[in-house]
This record gives sequence, C-alpha cells and structure tokens, in this order.
Amino acid sequence: MSSLDPPVSSRSQRRLAAIMSADIAGYSRMVGRDEEGTVALVTEQLAKIAGPIVTQHDGQIFKTVGDGFLAIFKSSLDAVRCALAFQEEVGKQNASLAEGQRLRYRIGINVGDVIATDNDDYYGDSVNIAARIQTAADAGGICVARSVYDQVKNRLNCSYVSLGAEKFKNIADPIVVYKVLAGTIRMPLISRKRFMAAAALVLLVAGGSFAWVEQAELRQFVEDTIPIMVGDHSGSATASARPPEPTEDPAAQRQENIFKRMSAAMQSDRFGWRTIERLAIDAGVTEGEAHEILAAHSKEVVLGKSRDGKLLARLAEH
Repeated sequence: MSSLDPPVSSRSQRRLAAIMSADIAGYSRMVGRDEEGTVALVTEQLAKIAGPIVTQHDGQIFKTVGDGFLAIFKSSLDAVRCALAFQEEVGKQNASLAEGQRLRYRIGINVGDVIATDNDDYYGDSVNIAARIQTAADAGGICVARSVYDQVKNRLNCSYVSLGAEKFKNIADPIVVYKVLAGTIRMPLISRKRFMAAAALVLLVAGGSFAWVEQAELRQFVEDTIPIMVGDHSGSATASARPPEPTEDPAAQRQENIFKRMSAAMQSDRFGWRTIERLAIDAGVTEGEAHEILAAHSKEVVLGKSRDGKLLARLAEH
C-alpha cells in the first residue's frame, strides 16, 4: 500500500498520530486459488474483528484495500495494543480454518506528523513509513519504528528485537525497526533497596563467609553482575538487556534482516526445499538478490536445483 498526494484543501491540517498498516501475506496467491472465498473472509474480518478492535483502542480505520487496511490512533501505545489484540483474534479464527484459508497479517506501526483532510483521510511520510515497516514483519507479526518502541518499551507485557536500520523504497533515511514479541514473560523489577537487602540475605545464608562485605562493596557487586534486576519502583521497565544499537553498515544490516525473513519461512518446513523465487517474493527482494544473500550463508543454508531448473534452498541440518 502507498499513500497518494493529498487533495488540495483549505481544511487540510497536520497532526501528530500513530499509524498502523496491516497487510495480508500471500494475498495474491490466495485470491488466485479462491477469489470469492478470500474476499469474503477478508470482508468478514474487517467488519467483525478489525473494525471493533480498532474502535476499542480509540482508533479509526481510514483506508481499506483488498489485502489490508490503514488505521490512525492518538498514541503509539493504543496502536500497539490494538495490533496485539488484532493478531490474537485473527490467530484464534485461523485455528478453526483450513491452512489454505488462513489470513496472516503483517503489521507495521509508525508515529509522526500526518496530513488530515476534510474527508477523514490521512497522508504524508509517516503513513508511507508505516506501510514500509509492515513489509519487514513476519506473517502474523508486528514491527514498529524506533519512535514507537521508545514510547511503549516499558509499558507492555512483551519483548522487542532490534532489526537494525532498514532502508525502504522511496524513504530517504534508514528507519530503525523493532520486532514485537507478544506473550513473552518479563521478570518484574523490584526496588533497589529491596534487591540489595535480598542479595545480602542470600550471601549470608549461602555460607556466612560474605558477612564482612561492606554495603558499598555489595552494592557494586550487585550492580556489576546483575544490572538488569535493579530498577525503580515503577515495575514497568523491561527486564531484558538494552537492544543492540543498529549496525554502522545499513546495507549489511539490510541483507541480514532479509536473510532472517527467509530463514523464518524455511523454518516452518526445516528439512524441505523452498524455491528461491518464493523466498524472494516473501522477503520483498529480487530472486537474484535472494540467491546472493543465501549463498553468503553457506553454513546455515543448502542450495540446490530442481529437475525443471528452479533454484532451491533449505536450512542446513545440524
């Protein structure tokens, strides 16, 4: 999906908003196999799942196309919560459907300045970036811009993995993207004072030989060895290490991210062959580029060729 230039209007105005872009992975293939059934299922999901969930999270769907929709929210937190709830509900529905009927959405979320028109439509780079970020997500997954991550990282029961700086088509600057890992359990933080007391007690009970440790030395020991367990009283900070900073080489990081997406596709059928053509389509690159990236990971991937000359790949057996 892409944004068109907004119509000229004296009533157009700018506003800060979070944009969620949702797109169905493999939609063209599904339509080619069962056009009427796929369109009917998408229409049903928009009416019964997407619409109500977006509304519940104080959002608005402002554009729909055959394979997805765009929604706007007042905050990044509302948008991510909505995306998590939507993917969960779609997953529940998919469980009752045959494999060929399951719709798997890729969701991208960005926050920034948008142009609001007098007919409740929204345009601008922030909308385009959300649509591009969506292409980095796995089928059934969610990816967010760093600007979104910075606002929600301590406020939701999920974890995040940095995909580094992604260079997207028609977007001038690389965008740092994070994958949202839903349903992960995070260890709650305790206050520094309580943790220091607990650590001292453990040391004493363990053998008593550490009773001579001064409070300052114990504090330094704890902070040097287990920093992720020391927090404030908010209980909302993430218990995982700070995500790595993006690589200094955007091109290398982009290729690594593409390889991760192709690996995930092969992982679903670990010892089965996949055509590089199909992997390239799923990863959003040309077949030549996909082949080059896979060849550079010879330890993880085995390359081959079918009887009819198609290039194949599968994960190496370990």
